[in-house]
Amino acid sequence: MQTNARNLGISLAVAAFLALTIYLLGALSEEPSGANSVVSAPTPRTPAELTAEAESLFQQGLNHHEGKGVAKDLVKAADCFRKAADLGHVEAQTWIGWCYLSGQGIAKDMPAAVAWLRKAAVSGNARAQFYLGSCLRFGDGAAKDLLEAVSWFQKSADQGDAEAQTTLGYCFEEGEGVHKDPAKAFFWYQKAADQGDPHAMTCLAACYAEANGCPQDLVKDAEWLRKSAEAGEPFAQNNLGLAYLNGHGVVADIPQGLAWLRKSDEQGNMAAPHSLGGAHEFGVGGPVDLPKAFAFYKTSAERGFLPGLVDLGRCHLDGTGTTKDAKAAVACFRAAAMRGEASAQERLANCLRHGLGVPKDLAEAFAFLNLAASKSETARASLAVLERSMTSEQKTAGQLRSKDLHAEVTARSEAKPLEYR
Repeated sequence: MQTNARNLGISLAVAAFLALTIYLLGALSEEPSGANSVVSAPTPRTPAELTAEAESLFQQGLNHHEGKGVAKDLVKAADCFRKAADLGHVEAQTWIGWCYLSGQGIAKDMPAAVAWLRKAAVSGNARAQFYLGSCLRFGDGAAKDLLEAVSWFQKSADQGDAEAQTTLGYCFEEGEGVHKDPAKAFFWYQKAADQGDPHAMTCLAACYAEANGCPQDLVKDAEWLRKSAEAGEPFAQNNLGLAYLNGHGVVADIPQGLAWLRKSDEQGNMAAPHSLGGAHEFGVGGPVDLPKAFAFYKTSAERGFLPGLVDLGRCHLDGTGTTKDAKAAVACFRAAAMRGEASAQERLANCLRHGLGVPKDLAEAFAFLNLAASKSETARASLAVLERSMTSEQKTAGQLRSKDLHAEVTARSEAKPLEYR
């Protein structure tokens, strides 16, 4: 009897244990209620909810970027843009691409910039299309591809983006990624200028001045220069200043011309000090002051203006406003010549021909004149004179050197730094 009771107790215990196990397994197989449950499945958000969250994050990013209603914080702005971009917000993708491009609020990362800009560009964002085109144009964050760059500029320009229109005009003017077409360049400059883009106004003015894609009209040239200059565009200020000095399209007014040149110079424009240097060298609006002319040419050269570098070299060679220094002159001419400046190539060739500041080298002189000849009639004439004084061996050496020099100049012309010291 005791044994049976004992066996019955064991059976009941086993049965209770099995019942408890079955209960627990059943409980765990069900979705428990309660927001704090660790096993609850997340509730999928609707597309509308995701869109609303992305827009909210994007607006927060703008507020942090502009300091609107909150403290300005570029890091928080970039973080919000990135989160919104991850949710597919096209404008946020453009903004985070721009942040990576500029390094604002996040470490600069050109490949990441291109990746985000491409997403937004494919979705049709005009600014992203322009930025992407610019990256492809210069090979920033992606392989340089002028054809693809122009295709993105075209898409952006067709949507009315003024910077894209201006850049597309420049591509047609210079033949970057497309065949040169002055009429199309003029068309796109006009489109952007009508939207108030100062750079486009300056380019449009140049078209009127040079009869590039339109009949020459110096009055319209000056009108567009004034609009751009008054908008603060420094190259337009320089060119308007020159127009007043020379009476091109306006009544000559030397004080007003010099005032515009100074405005441009104060903004750091590279051409303005060159123009002011010329005014001081030749006594325009005041007495001749050769040391000041030299100083302005030097400033222009330091800012990267190739004609300024050439005139700085000329001053060194002739002793204008400074002591004569043929070696310094050659250094200036060579730096500008290697960046494709034809007048510098001619002057350097003359130094090489006569041994001024450099050992005489007729083959090298031939090579530089040969480069300049495609742009300059005087270079072609000088080349013909030089050839008559060369032996056949020297000519052959000059022709071989011309090929190598052309490749070197092409490569350096695309480089950003300008060194002449």
